[in-house]
Amino acid sequence: MQLPSLTAPVVGGDEIEHALRELRAQAHHVPRPLPLLFRLRPGVDLRTVTFDAYPLDPDEPNLHCIALIPFLPQAQATGTLGIEIVSPDRQIVRQLRVALDGVISYRPVRFDFPPIPDSARRGFELRVFARDASEPIHVLAYHPLLPFLPRRVLAPRVLCSFDFARDVAPSAAAAVSDDARARTVDGGAAPLFAVDFPSGTDVEVASGVLSVRGWAYSKRHGPGRLVLELSGPSGGASRRIPVAHRYCRFDVSQVIPSIPAVNYAGFEVSVDRFDLPRQAEATLMFEALDERHRLAAFQVRAAHTDPVEAPELVRCDCCGGDDTDAWGNKDGLTVVQCRVCGLAFTSPRPDFGRIGQRYSQEYFLNEYLPSMRADHEAHRARWNYYLDQVERFKALNPRLFEVGTGAGYLLKEAVRRGWTASGIDVNPAAATYARDTLGLEVTCHNIDSADLALPEGAFGAVLLESTLEHFLSPRRVIAASARALQPGGGLFIWTIANDGDVVMREGMAMMLVGPSEHLYYFSATALCRLCEDNGLRVERMWRDDSGDGIGVVASKRLDRVEG
Repeated sequence: MQLPSLTAPVVGGDEIEHALRELRAQAHHVPRPLPLLFRLRPGVDLRTVTFDAYPLDPDEPNLHCIALIPFLPQAQATGTLGIEIVSPDRQIVRQLRVALDGVISYRPVRFDFPPIPDSARRGFELRVFARDASEPIHVLAYHPLLPFLPRRVLAPRVLCSFDFARDVAPSAAAAVSDDARARTVDGGAAPLFAVDFPSGTDVEVASGVLSVRGWAYSKRHGPGRLVLELSGPSGGASRRIPVAHRYCRFDVSQVIPSIPAVNYAGFEVSVDRFDLPRQAEATLMFEALDERHRLAAFQVRAAHTDPVEAPELVRCDCCGGDDTDAWGNKDGLTVVQCRVCGLAFTSPRPDFGRIGQRYSQEYFLNEYLPSMRADHEAHRARWNYYLDQVERFKALNPRLFEVGTGAGYLLKEAVRRGWTASGIDVNPAAATYARDTLGLEVTCHNIDSADLALPEGAFGAVLLESTLEHFLSPRRVIAASARALQPGGGLFIWTIANDGDVVMREGMAMMLVGPSEHLYYFSATALCRLCEDNGLRVERMWRDDSGDGIGVVASKRLDRVEG
């Protein structure tokens, strides 16, 4: 058996010039990269890959046509050539195919589709694929002349042309959908899939979100496009919610030999209970070209009780920007993510009276304290690991201060290790327990309290363990902590990352995502910037095994005045 060639063939300059002339003759715009860095030649044989991906930057709104130049060493009697356009949000927004029996080498192949209103955004991707081709099939692309550079530094660019719809209202363009021509298919050649959650078909959402997650893959269409359709009990028009492919599944319960492991495309969608009808049918659909496959259906009941008022719009506390994307909704609250620094935060935000309800005596005695006692030795190992990270600062100054002590167990371990330790907590019951039961020097204060006389430059180490995400302003907390450090002293932070494995897998259903309690979810960029803006030098940053917890050790610089 002859295997498909993995190397691209060499073609003549005359053929390429002819292709370029034809493309320019019928195109509105033909982008070309710098000729000193790229060479135009055929790409990989598309039979050997699921798809070949290229950056796509039209730089204008309402893109409605792409033309490519194919190269076929031999005429094709069967198969299709197709494209997928993937948005910066990693959603497949357009998917089209043409029959290969009508495709001719070096003659432009046009793909027309409904306009994409936001095509001026940066970060679109063009995927080119072939299905059921009997002979080699390539498209012309600009390939870097410095192949040793990583693809992310100098990526190949497909040779293509763009056309844009003129005088198209964004709302009208957005209303047009590729699936208008699709037909519903139940059974038959349905894609392989598994729904990990919910486990049953009758779902009650008493709090939080409806979360649907699992994996899906079609040998014919790859991951495809998934949509969750919601309709009320009386039927009628349904609401369509795109379902994101967030990650690759390497832990599927039954591996199917015919599917490469990387193609177990994990999906997740979260819908806030307040965005659901009180009674609804939720249907998970797999869509590809002219096919629609029903993967699962659920009867959903959603509670609309105890809504949270959130009157305060919030700017990014890291960079001060207000250019954000919606990260998700939960319990009537919205989490947004800054496009500049990646910090995610609740906005609009409840007032502090609502947030402060979490720090009650009832919560401390009935929830927090039993959880700490239930697996105390495991917690103790974790606390000592945290203290290991600041141990070297003890030689500089043995005084340690913790912001947000909780019951005080971490502080107690610090005392055992020879630190002169003290701290504060906003919960009066927690401060009383730490002081009266554990014998620690803990007072009830917020670090922003005007009556907190925290001496400047007095401590060798300051700990912010699982507390920074709770404060109204992480910037002010880090600034106050930096002022309290002796020059050369160390700040320890452990908090919630916004791009870990569990967040990718569970979305807003993740236990740690609680917009009325955890007000912030951090990117590595945001944490570094918050530290460095306040005269701290980041010495180490790491994550836990899932990537959902992120830690920082930063030392106070000797050549900077705190901001």
